[in-house]
Amino acid sequence: MVIIVDELDRCRPDYSIKLLETVKHLFDIPNIAFILSIDKRQLCSAVKGFYGSDEINAEEYLKKFIDFEVSLPEPNIKKYIENKIKSYKITGIRYARFQIEEDEMEKRVYKAFILYFTKNNLPVREINKILTHLKLSCSGFWNNTYALPEVLVFVIFLKFTYNDVYENFKLKKAKLEDIIITIINDNNRYSIDEVDFSDIISTLIAYLVFWYKIDFDIFKKENYSILYNSDYKLSVVKIDEELKRFYEYSTKTNFFNIIDFFNPIYNKDE
Repeated sequence: MVIIVDELDRCRPDYSIKLLETVKHLFDIPNIAFILSIDKRQLCSAVKGFYGSDEINAEEYLKKFIDFEVSLPEPNIKKYIENKIKSYKITGIRYARFQIEEDEMEKRVYKAFILYFTKNNLPVREINKILTHLKLSCSGFWNNTYALPEVLVFVIFLKFTYNDVYENFKLKKAKLEDIIITIINDNNRYSIDEVDFSDIISTLIAYLVFWYKIDFDIFKKENYSILYNSDYKLSVVKIDEELKRFYEYSTKTNFFNIIDFFNPIYNKDE
C-alpha cells in the first residue's frame, strides 16, 4: 500500500507536525510506504513555528520521518502555460479585427500571458489560479461578441498584480498616461527569447485610448515623450491603425467592454 500525503507544508504548523508524529508509528508496518509531496523549505518553517524557535535544526528533525528524498526539477513555466492554455480550450474570445482560428487565438493569449506574468516568478499554483480565472472569463462571452485577448489578459494582470491600479482603472479614475507608464515600466523588455512583444503593447495602448474616449491626436501631443521614446519601441502608426479599426468595429459589432464583464454591478454613468 502506498499512501501519498500532498501539500503538507500548506497546513497549519501544529497540524503538519502532529500528522507526521502520528503516521511515523505506521512506518515499520510491512508493505506500507508513505510519499510526502512537500515544499521542504516551507515545512522547515512550520517546524520552527510549531516549536517557537529559529534555533531548532528543522532539517535534522525531518530526517526522523524522511528516509529518501527526490527533488523535482523546476518546471518550464512557458511550456507549462502553453500546454495549460491549449488544454483549457479557451474558445470564447473573438479577435476584434477578424474572427481568428482557435490556434491563432491561443498563440495571442499565450504571448500576452508570457509578457505580463512570467517576469513576476509566480508559483505554478498562482498561475493555475490566473488561468482558471481567464477560462471562466472567456466562457461568459457571447457568440457575437468581439474582444481582444491582449486586453483581457492585461485586465487580469492588473487585477492580480496591481489591484489598487485596477480599482481606479475600472472606474476610469486612473490617468491613462500613468497606466501606460505602468505597462512600459513593468514590461521594460520587449523581447523574450527573440519574440517581439511591441505589437501587444501597441494594441493595448490603442484599446485604452479607445475605451477612455480620448482624442489620439491630442493624446500624442500630451504624451510625446512616452510614445516617441526609442527605448520603448512603440509604433505610433500601429496604435493609430488599431484605434481606427476599433472605432470601425464598434459601430458594426458588439465590441465587448472588458471592464463591464468583470464588474456586472459597475455603473456605466460613473
